Amino acid sequence: MAHRVLKITELLGLYIETDYIVPLLVAHLTDQESKTVPLFVQSCLTALSAVITNSSVRFASQFDGQIDHLLNLIVSSDFLQSENTEVLARTAMVTHNIVFAAGAFSCKPRQHVLFKILLQLASSPLLEQQRPLVNATLELLAKNCGLEEASDLFSSELESLIKEMKEDYENWTRSTPERFIFDLLVRRA
Repeated sequence: MAHRVLKITELLGLYIETDYIVPLLVAHLTDQESKTVPLFVQSCLTALSAVITNSSVRFASQFDGQIDHLLNLIVSSDFLQSENTEVLARTAMVTHNIVFAAGAFSCKPRQHVLFKILLQLASSPLLEQQRPLVNATLELLAKNCGLEEASDLFSSELESLIKEMKEDYENWTRSTPERFIFDLLVRRA
């Protein structure tokens, strides 16, 4: 059944305009009642991931107009702080598909936001199984931004991220996501 639904969402991505389908899925993912049901969120993120991959094929110009809405959804929702590994895994897949579909033209102006999302995913102790996907997405982002590899991305983003973290590091606890991000930054820069 899940495979069939995935194929249907792929077709929706190919044949329904991005300006219609993406806001519809985002509305479902931001609904207050729906956000409390992890299985629903997982399903919507899976559908969104398939739509992103396929809508960028026929509706590339429309997809570019939706990228900021998608990134805002990821950043402003609780997906990155979820304790549900499946929600985190689907968020990693959506992010990968955004970076893949956006290409060089759309990634470069959004480099900082995409990098921060990927850092938070890469630093999550719950995403050990998805680490290869997140690392591959970091490599793809680096290439889309005109850099040779992910380590160059870490180097170029290090200063601005340290400045951002400096503002609130005193409020970090042992399990604060920023603490894990800082640790990852130090290790990979």
